[in-house]
Formats: sequence, C-alpha cells, structure tokens
Amino acid sequence: MTTCTQASYVGTEVVIQCGGKMTCCEREQSKAKVEAYNNEIAASDLPGPLQIAGPGDAVGLEGVKAAAQKRATRRLRKDMKGKSPADQKTVAKAHGASDCFADEMVDNNAKFEMDHPVDAKWGGEAVIDAFIPLSPAVNNLFGQITQKIGDQMHGRGQVEITAVLFDCPGPCAPSPPPSQDYSTGTLSQSGPLCPGMTSTQL
Repeated sequence: MTTCTQASYVGTEVVIQCGGKMTCCEREQSKAKVEAYNNEIAASDLPGPLQIAGPGDAVGLEGVKAAAQKRATRRLRKDMKGKSPADQKTVAKAHGASDCFADEMVDNNAKFEMDHPVDAKWGGEAVIDAFIPLSPAVNNLFGQITQKIGDQMHGRGQVEITAVLFDCPGPCAPSPPPSQDYSTGTLSQSGPLCPGMTSTQL
C-alpha cells in the first residue's frame, strides 16, 4: 500500500495511515478504534455502511455528546477510585481501554478522554453507554479525520463508508521498538491509491 496521506478515501472506503511518531500504544488504540467502526458496519441490526453527516449536520448533537462524555468520565473515575493499581487497570479495561493505555492511565497517570466508538459525524449515537478511554492525541486525531473526511465526502456526494482500514506496519516506539504491525483490514477497491484520489492531510 502506497503511503500518500494520513487519511484518504477510495470509493466507499477510508484508509488511515499511522504517523511515524505514533507510539505503539497510540497505534494499538487507533487499531481498536478502526475495528469499532468496522464492527458497527458489520452489526446485524444496522443497515450497513456508516452514514456520514454533512458539514454542520452534527452540530446540534455537540451539547448532547459533551454531557454524555462528562457522565462517562465521572463514572470511570468513580469506579477506579480507592482501588489498587491492579484493580484500577481491570476497571479501565472493562470500560474499553486497551491493555497498554490502561497501564499508562494507572502507572503514569496519563490523561484520558472518553470517546464514542463511532463518532456522531459518522452515524454513531450521541448518547450511549459504550464510551472508551483514549489518549487525547488519538482522540484528537480521529476527531480531525471524521470531520475532514466526512466533509470532503459530502462535497462529492458520497455519504457512505463501507470499510475503514488502518495501514500501520512496525516498528514503533518505545525503544527497542517491536516489529509490530497494527494494520487492520484489506483495501477492496482496485487501482492506485494516490493518483487522482481525494484525500486530506492531517
């Protein structure tokens, strides 16, 4: 797969390439986020593709989302309070944190943000219980991707995503870096990824 941009769409698929400076844990979180998108697409009770909100269409949900995220943050902090480090990690994982990020949250007191598995801009529910803790860097990256890709797709009349792919071969930090490939998914569209492709550089 040719690396051209951070996030691009080809046909009805979105391809996300990880940045070279992303840590192994940031890549692990990103892979889980991408898998959540694809799980939503594959869910038996849904019509299929993610339905993309146009520019401004999700603005009315921002207040609802913010309130729900605050409740989810308070709930996680309450569930972790007063517990041993090992139990805090178990609680963080139960709330959806990846293994590595649960360690960072407890061992390094890393900041976290509660995130929707599927953003409202890509058809997710604004009020849900299934929030997951992400590092601010990963949460901000996907916020940019969902908005910019979604806006561009609407500009071209494309409002559905049938698959999200994460192209992220190793190695990655910390040192010594493991040769870990965090890629997920396979591009089904034929033809070159870069020439003539609509994309966004983040």
